Amino acid sequence: MKCIVLNTSASEHSKLMQIFQSIGIPILVKEVRTRDAFLDALTSENPDIVINCCLFPELDGMAALQLLQETKVKSPFIIVGEKRTAAAEECLTAGATAFFAKGEEEQLAEFVKNLNGGSTAGTQEPGQDLRYKVALWIEPLTLRLKIEKLLLKLGEVQLLPSYDSAHTADLLMLSLNEFTGMPPSTWETKPWLLLTDEDHELEAIEQVRRGAVGYVLLEQLSESRLQIALYQAFRQIEQQSALKEQEKNIANLRRTLEDVQGRMQELEAALHSEKRLSEVLRKELEEQELSLAELEKENENLCHALEDVQGQIQELEAALHSERQLSEVLRKELDEQGLLLTELTKENQERQFWYEVLQHREQRFRKMIEHSSDLIMLLDADGKILYESSAALRIIGYTSEELVGKSAFDLIYPDEREKIKEFFEKLVRIPGISPVQRVRVQHKNGHWIYMEAICNNLLHDETIGAIIVNVRNVTEYVRIQQELQKAKEDFEARVIERTRDLIELSRRLQEEIQAHRRTEEALKQSEDYFWKIFRYNPLPIVLCDANTGRTLNVNQAFEALSGIGYEDALGKQIEELGFNLSTEHLCMHITNEGSEPHPVSLEVDLHTKSSGVKSLVVTLQYVELGREQCGLIIMQDVTERIRAEKSLAKSLSEKEVLLKEIHHRVKNNLQVISSLLYLQSLKLQDEQAKRIFRESQNRVKAMALIHEQLYQTKDFMRVDFAEYLQTLASMIAESYNEPPSIIKVQIDSEKLDLSIDAAIPAGLIVSELVTNSLKYAFPETAESAEKNKEIAILARKTSDNDIMLTVCDNGIGLNMERPLESPKTLGLRLVKMLTEQLRGSIEVLPQKGAAFCIRFKDEAHQ
Repeated sequence: MKCIVLNTSASEHSKLMQIFQSIGIPILVKEVRTRDAFLDALTSENPDIVINCCLFPELDGMAALQLLQETKVKSPFIIVGEKRTAAAEECLTAGATAFFAKGEEEQLAEFVKNLNGGSTAGTQEPGQDLRYKVALWIEPLTLRLKIEKLLLKLGEVQLLPSYDSAHTADLLMLSLNEFTGMPPSTWETKPWLLLTDEDHELEAIEQVRRGAVGYVLLEQLSESRLQIALYQAFRQIEQQSALKEQEKNIANLRRTLEDVQGRMQELEAALHSEKRLSEVLRKELEEQELSLAELEKENENLCHALEDVQGQIQELEAALHSERQLSEVLRKELDEQGLLLTELTKENQERQFWYEVLQHREQRFRKMIEHSSDLIMLLDADGKILYESSAALRIIGYTSEELVGKSAFDLIYPDEREKIKEFFEKLVRIPGISPVQRVRVQHKNGHWIYMEAICNNLLHDETIGAIIVNVRNVTEYVRIQQELQKAKEDFEARVIERTRDLIELSRRLQEEIQAHRRTEEALKQSEDYFWKIFRYNPLPIVLCDANTGRTLNVNQAFEALSGIGYEDALGKQIEELGFNLSTEHLCMHITNEGSEPHPVSLEVDLHTKSSGVKSLVVTLQYVELGREQCGLIIMQDVTERIRAEKSLAKSLSEKEVLLKEIHHRVKNNLQVISSLLYLQSLKLQDEQAKRIFRESQNRVKAMALIHEQLYQTKDFMRVDFAEYLQTLASMIAESYNEPPSIIKVQIDSEKLDLSIDAAIPAGLIVSELVTNSLKYAFPETAESAEKNKEIAILARKTSDNDIMLTVCDNGIGLNMERPLESPKTLGLRLVKMLTEQLRGSIEVLPQKGAAFCIRFKDEAHQ
């Protein structure tokens, strides 16, 4: 459970910690004292509860409540005070959750417990998550040993052996009295936690601004306090690591987006190339279709020419046959018709001439057919091959002799054979040219090739009487088409595959684009709003060039503070505006050369035209506006605060001197009373009366010792009880003239700092019990003369922060069974009343001799 406390004193913090410990719920408490610290805590911690203990000059209860409501953090706002005031009623009316006055600690504890669900089951101590290495640089040695002892109790923290190994540590702990100024360069990447006292708390706050993760006051140092501080420090480290990891993820997402955009550009380029290739192929296809139409026309012309040639060949063959017969007759009749030889020879030469002409024409058409890139076939009505051009050898690997007489359907791919047969049957019934058909034909070596065939049915033509088939090898074209189709399918598959990834990314991009558009719209709508925020901001603000220090803009608050108008301020250097800060110094702090730019706070003076010199705290922040590097100078007038601090410091010093003088005078007055009692006792003859006077004198001295210790130390609120017990025991023993060799008074006390309200009653209790032991525990008998006489005083702090005080002796013991129920002596009555005053308990321990155990709480420091 996380809690933010607006607190000013250690006593109020101790009371709250006592209340939280009584609940049994681990609560992480963060104290804040300023408006900025409260805003940062609300943003980073998201607390479960906010407790306002008192009113601040800078941040009172109403201001804190308004900040909580403005940040939209839905946390209960609890007010704790001495009594219900009008300011508290105003906060409750404005929305505060509850008010608890002094004495209502149990109600506050019950409220917090119910807020957590009313159960402590399943909670986890902060120390259980600490698995980090810690390096110490703490002086003096006693403080270092104490810190090491507390850290070792936590169990989950590993102490590094020396300061030299600090570079491997997860956290550095150091005392402020040994560490001032900026951190060493070797610590730039290491978080550190400060240990300081209240006198150096302001310096600790300054170190936190410079990069420390937090600080712990030595006056409040305890195992639980240190454990919570470490938990908060490590939690802050983990948040910083998570933030860095998130930044890395954002950077990776941006790189992925850039890669996707690059791939989309590549895909668009590939798609553009595919479109260009498709356009080229489309143009080639159109050209091929045009060529095919021309070839069809040529084929038709060739068919007509072939018909003419075949008719001429038939005529020539008939003529040749007749000529041969005639030649035979002529040969037989040569001898008889020799006279006709000349005429016949001439006629024969003429016929030979025309024969050669016809043969030349036939050879020309045959070569044109044989050397054509297309295969020309003649088929009968059943599909048998009647003729095949020599291109068959080049295209399908068969010679004409191997194919003539065979069925053309045997060469067609089996799955397409029936389809082609149906087409051929329709072709046989319809004369003329058929549409282009694409078939797969088996090559002689076994592989299949793609062919495109154009058929012309001339079965009705007596000169040809066949179907002319013009076949072209389009395997390469089909292969290119298939490759293009495969490439298209691969491309579509890749696009589909990419699309699945890009759809989600596109959706996210659309969401981001919509968010970006909404942001742009909001930015456009709020541009004037933010300009007004800058222009009319109550804090003086100056915008300058980060490299030259030239003023770019100022707001009205700065104009009012400095007395310089807007037009007069533009373009001026920082010195010309009245700051005691050079341009070089300003640019160095803004750009923060050598490291990442971060906000820097400085204290400067401003020489105004109307109000003299003003003391300012300026925050320098590097910003980029478009491509221009700028520096934002935010000012806060602390002139009155510095004057008030100086006056307060002076007043505090005077009050410390006055308080020390008061304790000194109280001690002197008590000493005078003790001396008067002593002088009066010298005139008494009754031993009983002298004994009473001596006891009263010891009681006064016990109270005087407290005030003596208070004015001899710097802390006027606490007493070193162990040292006090030592002095008190020696003083009481000396008052009874008992040398140490006869009665030994042993003090066994750990370091205990008690408040004055607890130390005085506890000291009187010890004085009364030791006095009783000296008076009654060791009667003068022969047996007791040889016995060791001892009085022991033990002081301890228990695990539940109770003070356990034990006074015992090895004397004859008590002569009554229940001495505390109705004490008869004044000393025991005083012991009982003083124990009740401390709200403690007293019991008689069952052991030899007299032994009293007193338990109480030092409520002023809880």
